[in-house]
Amino acid sequence: MKERLEEIFEEAKTLSLLGKWKEAKEKYLQILEISPDYPGVYAGLGEIELKENKPRRAEEYLRKAVSGGKPHPRLHQLLAISLIQQEKWKEAEEELEKSLAKNPSDPRPYVFLGYIAIERGEIEKAKGLLELAKNEGERSFPLSLYLMEVYFFLEEGERLKEVVKEVKANFESFKEFLPKGLRDFLKCEIALCEGNIREVRSLWEKLKKSSFDLRIYHAGLIYSPSRLQEMIAKLW
Repeated sequence: MKERLEEIFEEAKTLSLLGKWKEAKEKYLQILEISPDYPGVYAGLGEIELKENKPRRAEEYLRKAVSGGKPHPRLHQLLAISLIQQEKWKEAEEELEKSLAKNPSDPRPYVFLGYIAIERGEIEKAKGLLELAKNEGERSFPLSLYLMEVYFFLEEGERLKEVVKEVKANFESFKEFLPKGLRDFLKCEIALCEGNIREVRSLWEKLKKSSFDLRIYHAGLIYSPSRLQEMIAKLW
């Protein structure tokens, strides 16, 4: 039985990596029916729910994942992301602090702490957290995007120009993997930071007409419609 459970678990992980989330969930749930405490199953289910943008379900699974044994710091980060999507800022911060306590050298929690600070309007605090992540070696797309937003709000022109170049380069690498709504969202933010008002107006009209929910998590990024609106209001 142990060997069979291991086989099913590996099948579930492979299906999840291939984006076959429904089939992967079925495999994970099959394991739970036999062994409710099987390691890694709740984490796997939680990550799938995150990818499907079901943060409440993700939170349920990930809380179970972090409650047993000695959870990996990444599980605290995933739980934090599910909480961020629900605007549970304080709880998300607590999970990110737990991740840092277990692995102080990992700069990724600072990126999400910076995101929370931006959403709270604490732009100077966000700047400090995001620049700390960069100084610690983080070079991710989310970091460059959130720094772009911070420098935009703080009107730090030269730094903004530099980071816009990074965001555009990252965008070119990622865009074919992004849904159209997300591509338009990012193009709109880039146009904002370049002062291209005509492009901003055109893209914003498209986004307003779509039913696309921008408060989502995708490819490591969290998107917020309210922040984009604030940026547009500042430019206009």
